[in-house]
Amino acid sequence: MKVQQQALIRSIPAAVLTSLCLILLVSAAVYAVPDGFDLVSENEYLELYFNSQTTEIAVYDKLNDKTWFSNPQDRAKARAAVR
Repeated sequence: MKVQQQALIRSIPAAVLTSLCLILLVSAAVYAVPDGFDLVSENEYLELYFNSQTTEIAVYDKLNDKTWFSNPQDRAKARAAVR
């Protein structure tokens, strides 16, 4: 039983990272980083932005000129269409 618990605990960070990557891949866009996002880290390839009001993140890929968001940027429009 203890071995199973340890394996589960070790797999949680990998599962969270995998989920985050999938979310970012699904919500890739060519949007510019909108207002409210602050640059928190960068290297020669990527810039990481954080919105402290909504806890959203955005990753700008400098090589491909694309921005990946943790949440869909047109969600207000989509929500209005469902109503």
